Amino acid sequence: MENLLLTQNLGRLWASLIVNELVKGGCKNFYLSPGLRNAPFIAAIENHPNANILLGIDERAQSFRALGDAKVTGKTAVLVCTSGTAMANYFPAVIEAKKSQTPLIILSADRPSDMVYSGDNQTMKQDNLFGEFVLGSFNPGPPTIEVSPNFLTTSIANLLNKGNFPAKGPVHLNCPLREPLNQDKRLIPKEYLEQSYYALRTETKYINPTLDPSELDFNFEEVKNALLVVGPHEVKTNNRALSNLIKKWNWPFFLDACSGLKYSFNISDGATPSLDHPEVLKVLAKHPPEYIFHLGGRLISKHYYQFLKDHPNIKLITVNNQIDKEDPAHRTNIRYNCHPSAFAAKLIHLLPEKKSEQFYNWNGLVNKKIEIINAGPLTYPSISKSLLDWVPEDSILYLGNSTVIRSFDSYCSLDNKKDLKVVHHRGVSGIEGFIAAACGAGGAQDKPVTLVLGDVSFLHDLSSLMLLKSTKNPPVILIINNNGGGIFSLLPIASEEKILPYMLTPHDLSFEHMAKQFGLEYNLVDQIDTLKMNYLKALKNKRPHLIEIRVDNEQNVDIYKKLRTVKL
Repeated sequence: MENLLLTQNLGRLWASLIVNELVKGGCKNFYLSPGLRNAPFIAAIENHPNANILLGIDERAQSFRALGDAKVTGKTAVLVCTSGTAMANYFPAVIEAKKSQTPLIILSADRPSDMVYSGDNQTMKQDNLFGEFVLGSFNPGPPTIEVSPNFLTTSIANLLNKGNFPAKGPVHLNCPLREPLNQDKRLIPKEYLEQSYYALRTETKYINPTLDPSELDFNFEEVKNALLVVGPHEVKTNNRALSNLIKKWNWPFFLDACSGLKYSFNISDGATPSLDHPEVLKVLAKHPPEYIFHLGGRLISKHYYQFLKDHPNIKLITVNNQIDKEDPAHRTNIRYNCHPSAFAAKLIHLLPEKKSEQFYNWNGLVNKKIEIINAGPLTYPSISKSLLDWVPEDSILYLGNSTVIRSFDSYCSLDNKKDLKVVHHRGVSGIEGFIAAACGAGGAQDKPVTLVLGDVSFLHDLSSLMLLKSTKNPPVILIINNNGGGIFSLLPIASEEKILPYMLTPHDLSFEHMAKQFGLEYNLVDQIDTLKMNYLKALKNKRPHLIEIRVDNEQNVDIYKKLRTVKL
C-alpha cells in the first residue's frame, strides 16, 4: 500500500492520493491523452497496479471511447488531460454522459490561478467549464501542506458519489499543479507524509437509500386499460425486474429501442410495434389508456409526446432517477424519483394475474409491413429488420442516431426474441463520437460489438478509426451510405426544395480508401444477401472490419411512405 504513494515532491504525492482514491471508488480505466501539465497524474496512474492506462492522441475520441466503456460497464471511466483547450474537446461526450446517466470523471490538469489570470501560456479558466452538464465539480487548489490529505481524499470520494447518486453522470475534478512536474525532489515534512499514508489507507463509503415507491393512489383491480412504456435507462442495468413486470403486465406495453428490452419481447407477447405509426396511434386514440406508466427516460418517438398532449385525461406516471426534467409534453401527473428497476420490483406485487388474451392484435399490421420490406430494395427498414435476425445473442448493438435508431425503434418481430445490449447516444442525440465509443464498449467487454451508423456520423469521427487497431475487441462497423443527411427527406422540411440540399449535404463519397488507409477489412454491398454474407464473415474473423451499405435515398423515402400507409 505504501508504494502507491509517490513522494518525490508535493505534486506527485497529491497526484498519487487522487488516483488511489479514484481506484478505491471503483474507477479502473484511465483514458489518457498526452501532455506535460498532467505528467504527475500519468506517473501516479502508471504506478498504481489496479489502474489501466488506455492511451489516445485525440481528446475528443478518447472521451467517446470512455463513454462507450462506461455505458456498457456502468462503472466510472476517467478522462485525463493536460491544461488549456484539451478538456474542451471532451464537451460533446460530457453532454451525452449527463443526458444518458453515464458515469464519467474528467481529471484535468490546470495551472494555478496566478498563471491563469496573467495570460500565461496554455491557460484558460477551466473551473466550471462544463457548467450544468456535470453533476458536481471540485478544485482542490494547487498542492500545499496547508491542506490536509484527508480533505483531498474525502472530497474526491464525495465527488464520485455525486456522479453515482441519485442518478449517474459526469463530474469534473480540476487540479492546478505547480512545478516541478517531473521527479525532481522537494522536501515534504514527515508529519504531512504520515497524514498522507493515513489518507491512503482510509476508505470513505457512501451507502445511499433505495428510493422505492411505497404507495399508489388507485386499485389495479379497477383499472380497465393502462399502457406501460419503458424508455432508456442505464445500459448496465439488470433488467430482470423490468422484464418480470412486463411478463405480468395485464395491458398493452411499448418498449423503446433504447430500453434494452425491446428485442426480448415480440408481438406475440403483446408488445406494441411502434408509437410512430399512424395506425397504432389511431387505435390507441380510439381506446385511450386510463393510465400510462412511463419507466425510464425520453422516448425516440416524437409522436408519443404529441399523443400525450392530445389526450390530457390520461394520467401519466413517470419514473426515473434522472433529476432533470424529462417531460417534453409537460404532462406528468406523478413523478417517482427512483430507479425504474426498483419501481418495477415494487409494482409487480400490486398487479392482478395476467389474462391470456391480447388487448390489441397487431399481427396483421406487422405482417403487411414485413411484406413491403421484403419485397423492396435495400433500405433502412430492411437493414434493421435483417440485422436483428443476424446479430449474435447476448452481444452489443451500438446504434447511431438519426434514421438509424428510428429504424430499429420502428421494428418489432412477430415471434423472434433476442437478448441484446443496445447502446446509444440518445441523451442529446448527437451524431459524433460513435466509432470511438464503440471501441470503448468493445474494449470493456469480450462480446461481439456491432456498430450501425449513418455516413455523416462516420465522417464526423474519422480520426477514431486509428483506435480500431489497438482495441482488443473491435466493433464490426456498418455504415449506411445514402449520400448525406437523408433523414431530412423523411421530414416535413423535405417539401422546401430550395433549402433541402443545404440540409442533405450530399458528399458523393465512398469509404473504401479510408478503410485501406487505416488497414481495415472492407466490403461494399448493395444487396441484402451480400450484406448477410459479409457481416457474418466479419463477426467470425474478429478483425477491424468496415462494411459500407449503399442505399438509394429516393428508394428509402418511398419505402417509408408505403409503410406509413399500412392499415390493420
